[in-house]
Amino acid sequence: MKSRKILLVDDHAIVREGFARLILEDPDNEIVAQVDNGHSAIDYAALHDVDVALVDINMEGIDGLKTTEILKKTRPGIHVIILSVNEVEPFISKSFDAGADAFLSKRCAPEELKRATLAVCRGERYVSDDICRRMAIDKLNNTENLLTTLTSREFEVFRLLARGDTVNDIADDLNISPKTAYVFRGNILKKLNLSTLADIIYCAQRYQIV
Repeated sequence: MKSRKILLVDDHAIVREGFARLILEDPDNEIVAQVDNGHSAIDYAALHDVDVALVDINMEGIDGLKTTEILKKTRPGIHVIILSVNEVEPFISKSFDAGADAFLSKRCAPEELKRATLAVCRGERYVSDDICRRMAIDKLNNTENLLTTLTSREFEVFRLLARGDTVNDIADDLNISPKTAYVFRGNILKKLNLSTLADIIYCAQRYQIV
């Protein structure tokens, strides 16, 4: 059997090392590269065969969502597993919107990572049972939050605003004009029924975004 070629993408070396050990417990897995940012992941996947990419959602520069979106366009056959400490919406739905095949908590057990890897290689989607259960309960209790109404780009801008980036900083990071960044900011405020930057920060803290 041909080994599964796996790319690890996380900006913390100790986290990469931990997941590398879990991955290599399966002799059919091969770690072809470990990188600490989205740009390096995209560059590597453009030049080398990769079956599965494990991508951290929170990274400096382009985040895991944008990295996933570009990876899927660069190498359509790649399977992406998003790893996150944020086990809440809208991270889950935004991950799948970006093209992810699976969503896992960084606290997942080794067996969970193995199941997810096998599932995505079969062409299936995977979300851990406890996260699925929480999502179902939230829907039954009508506690879905307004952040799910944001587009992927709006959510990206929301997160940058919440961590304290200025509109000009965001424009530079996302390679858009300041005017466009202001439009996104206005859309975010309107959709979330907010008025100020302080409201955005409070909202992000409430939903464990920052």
